[in-house]
Amino acid sequence: MTITHMHTFLLQHGNLYVPGSRYGLDTEDCSWWAIACQQIAVAEGCDDYESTLDYYMGLAVNNSDSMAEFVYENRYNVTRTVLRHLGGLRTIKELI
Repeated sequence: MTITHMHTFLLQHGNLYVPGSRYGLDTEDCSWWAIACQQIAVAEGCDDYESTLDYYMGLAVNNSDSMAEFVYENRYNVTRTVLRHLGGLRTIKELI
């Protein structure tokens, strides 16, 4: 599944407001965190795209404490494009 397909899947219900999440103000922002986690999961052998994307999106919109640390520790499995959407490594590290 490409980044574009993952992004489209996560925003299929529109760009909704997400109050209280450190990962973004709306589902557009949070989707990049879910995509980063999905890229890590795929690198580790996961092939169940839709349910894991939903799971990671849930973590992002619900302000999971572990998500930033998970992405930072596994950053080598995340594409540069996605890292840029997350604000770069400095921003990710500040959220830990």
